Amino acid sequence: MTSRSLGSWDLGSALMTAGTLVGTAVVYPRLPALVPIHFDIHGHVDGVAPRLVGAWLMPLTMLFLGVFLHVVSRRKPRAERAPMALVTFITMALLAAIHFVMLRTALLGVLDAGLAIGVVLATFCVALGLAMP
Repeated sequence: MTSRSLGSWDLGSALMTAGTLVGTAVVYPRLPALVPIHFDIHGHVDGVAPRLVGAWLMPLTMLFLGVFLHVVSRRKPRAERAPMALVTFITMALLAAIHFVMLRTALLGVLDAGLAIGVVLATFCVALGLAMP
């Protein structure tokens, strides 16, 4: 694999980001005027944004973060890239899952996402713990 090609974790992060962008585009017309973007400690919606911001903030953040981390990782020695790519992948999965919860909450009109957010955060913590040496 050349230094310009994407590694398997980089490719996974890129595909996850692309899937999030495409999924958002598909549901965008059905989203309400205000989309939940923040939840309190109990999972209740306590912050909303206009549809344009609420729908695209997380996917565009994922895109920026993915590109930034990919560029930064290319400056590291090859041995240090694999752990960084894995942590990037896990972080992208967290952001995609939170975005999915936000869209689901907006589409269903529910105001409580506590269980879903708890499962997402618990899974992230376990995955990150397993990835760390």
